Amino acid sequence: MTSLKLFCMVLPLLFSDLISAQIIPGKISTGNISSDLKHQGTVIKAFSWTDNNSVNYLLYCETDEQSSSTNPNEKSKELYVYYYRDGELVWKISDFVKNCEFDISTYFIEPALSITDLNKNGSNEIWVMYRLGCKSDVSAWPLKLIMYEGNEKFAIRGETRDYSESYTAEQDSPKKIDDNFKKGDERILGYALNLWKKNNIPNWE
Repeated sequence: MTSLKLFCMVLPLLFSDLISAQIIPGKISTGNISSDLKHQGTVIKAFSWTDNNSVNYLLYCETDEQSSSTNPNEKSKELYVYYYRDGELVWKISDFVKNCEFDISTYFIEPALSITDLNKNGSNEIWVMYRLGCKSDVSAWPLKLIMYEGNEKFAIRGETRDYSESYTAEQDSPKKIDDNFKKGDERILGYALNLWKKNNIPNWE
């Protein structure tokens, strides 16, 4: 009973600490993106925030489906994420699906796109989650959760939950956690695992 009471007392403090570590960026109209922020594809989402007297921009971009010149039934699609700080490109994510003859998808999972400073070291953690793939059935989609702190990349790669299976609240979809997450701060790994479990359902659209 004493342990339960202590946990109930600590839980609100942990939750409050997590909320205080989150940074809420402002959403930018995609028609108001400065030409100085170079990018490939079409900007479908854009965010900006200020910290430590620096202005930050995140651009989420996708290309249109492109048919192969040798096989009209094969399609390709690309996605990009760009992080600019004070007008300078800090890092870029690029990923793609090539030569797909079935259903092709690149899809950013907006509820998981977040910015934090969970370890309170003054260097933001920037979170990106998306699915992409090519398939012809109701099986799982490939799924990725990427986080950058400065120039250091952290990743979880796996799948969405399968359409054909029923999951309990305790179950999760398959995933592989990279060594950076495993060796890093437990608060950051905990946040990553929570994002994965909350957003790995397949039917977002």
